[in-house]
Amino acid sequence: MSKSAPSILAPPPLILFAGFLAGYGLDALVPLPLVPQAGSTSLLVVQWGLLGLGAAFGLWGFLTFVRARTGVLPNQSVTQFITHGPYRFSRNPMYTGLTLMYLGFTRLANSLWPLILLPFALWALWKLVIQKEEAYLAEKFGEEYKDYRIRVRRWL
Repeated sequence: MSKSAPSILAPPPLILFAGFLAGYGLDALVPLPLVPQAGSTSLLVVQWGLLGLGAAFGLWGFLTFVRARTGVLPNQSVTQFITHGPYRFSRNPMYTGLTLMYLGFTRLANSLWPLILLPFALWALWKLVIQKEEAYLAEKFGEEYKDYRIRVRRWL
């Protein structure tokens, strides 16, 4: 029996935000700067580059779903299998975009703590969201999705 949508309780942005917020909170208790000097021009370029690239890539993924008129939120049913746009390069462009933004905000906060916690946040995203989404898509789209998983990386 096919499910109508994956059963996902925590929104992906909230999972990454919680990881960042925990790191930022740890920094308030035990400051651990990412770099000694926070204001160099090259670091500002990296910071804004990560934020801009992350927002652009995530928005591209989001708009691709909207244009296809299929479920955008991970707990919504999808009406079609999307393999164009950013989905040619990444199975999860919205999550990749959020991760790049996380890194940009980490640089903005100039704290090593969010960077240390990023693998845990990504693990939680994988466990609580991506595994369920992938199982749902495999069940709904069968061989087409299995072939896609072989061709396209999860992140980049």
